[in-house]
Amino acid sequence: MRFIDKFEDNVRLYPDSTILGDANKTLTFREIDNLSGRVYAFIKANNIGKEMAVLIDLKRGVNVFIALLGIWKSGATGVVVEDFYPEDRKRFIYEDARCVFSINELNWTEIISTETLSGHEETDVHDASEIIYTSGSEGLPKGVVTEYGKLDLNIQVQGWFWLDELLSSDIMLLSSPMSAVLSHMYLYFALAHRLMVDIAPIEVVKNFHLFFKYIKEHNATVVGMPPAYMQLPIPPDTPMRIALLGGEGVKNVYSDKCITYNLYGSTESSVEVCHFKIDRNYDITPIGYNSPYLDIRIVDENGLEVEDGETGELCHAVPFTRGYINQQKQTEEVFVDGYFLTGDIARKQEDGNFIILGRKTDMIKINGNRIEPAEIEGAVKKVLGINWAFAKGFQEEERSFICVYYNETKDIDYATTREELMKILPNYMIPTYFIYVDRIPTLSNGKIDRGAFKAPKISEYRAEYVAPTNALEELLCNKMAQILKIDRIGINDDFFLLGGDSMNTIKLATECNVTGLNTTDIYASRTPKEIANSWMLKQLY
Repeated sequence: MRFIDKFEDNVRLYPDSTILGDANKTLTFREIDNLSGRVYAFIKANNIGKEMAVLIDLKRGVNVFIALLGIWKSGATGVVVEDFYPEDRKRFIYEDARCVFSINELNWTEIISTETLSGHEETDVHDASEIIYTSGSEGLPKGVVTEYGKLDLNIQVQGWFWLDELLSSDIMLLSSPMSAVLSHMYLYFALAHRLMVDIAPIEVVKNFHLFFKYIKEHNATVVGMPPAYMQLPIPPDTPMRIALLGGEGVKNVYSDKCITYNLYGSTESSVEVCHFKIDRNYDITPIGYNSPYLDIRIVDENGLEVEDGETGELCHAVPFTRGYINQQKQTEEVFVDGYFLTGDIARKQEDGNFIILGRKTDMIKINGNRIEPAEIEGAVKKVLGINWAFAKGFQEEERSFICVYYNETKDIDYATTREELMKILPNYMIPTYFIYVDRIPTLSNGKIDRGAFKAPKISEYRAEYVAPTNALEELLCNKMAQILKIDRIGINDDFFLLGGDSMNTIKLATECNVTGLNTTDIYASRTPKEIANSWMLKQLY
């Protein structure tokens, strides 16, 4: 059955079932159908239809999904951007996807004031349904074009994976970005399988205490969350009974308090590839095994399938993904004969489960986000006005971070540089270190010697000690020292230069437990002094 037909059946059979919600409102099938029908009517009245892209630039919440469903009813192509993206990034995506219209906060009221239109346009499974953007190797985001058949395929995959685990009373909490494939999978689940989905606010997602408070207040029982949260003490009174992890390496996260799944997929797959039910602590948690719907293979450098137990690159079938828009060369490199070459180095174990051992390329993975170094390099060169920059990701025990190396002699104000980069890049792509090199190391073939770029020593980045001057500074200094395992931290010490990363940032915000202090504040301000100043200014205004 087609996804849209399944949704319309549910509207007819369960019109008053509450199915979508956020911090401000909840919606029933009837209300979702009515509101998305208004979007459909507006789009159709403006002669927008198949193979025509529409940008969705709305605040996080149910309206994003209403707009996306309305676009699907019209047979057009949806392109979701996050409301916190820099304007330059939004503009690039709009132009790169060749969008013909933007649904945004300025015209939303007009759109949903349109008289609703019932039904939907008929689509072929290979009509374009979405363009989903991820980090690009050419220095800019790249869009993955997916087709309507993936909506239908998701219903089948989710039925194989989920239905025997769920209760009719379950509420699924969505914490991932609205533009992410994972969030859209939740939408398919809600509308096709009648599972209530609650979209948590971003400020809640970034604070462990607020996150679990929200879970309790909204009685969420199925929760998608960062793997780092499973390594913190989960409140004993949480109603959560199923935890969904994914997007990055998962290890040592077993809990006897809830069922925990490790999920594996990608923007390019547009559907969940496989999953693993975690039954104990693993140094490398498996991602699962072949599903009946998407074939998974491990291949060598010649594209030939390896024997079980041998290491190679994991690839999987992509029946409803066209490739990257405006990126023919990259598409041809990784989409081969109906399969996507993931770049993940993997091995199939004797029990049939796959494990991920690392990355084939120097692609960086921070906080579950896949990052192409070239995008960071391009932004750094633009901000600093230099001709060469090299970005490299490092993984040291539990810490992940990015270094940028440059070779032009000039005075650089790193704080100002980070501020300017944050106008172009999301927080997780901001480099931790900027390091000058007097020459660019190369191999005998003239290519850059990537192995010659080493991670800096943390000890070189300690500031001259200055004691805390107020209670909040003292709290921040003490918690930073505990988390980073450093004997003493002063108010001018930079948390990230001394070892802080995405997971430690979550721990710091959580353990400080200060109302209004979240990970965004820590990323932006970095030192105890500046974090405290920023927090106090927020209280005044």
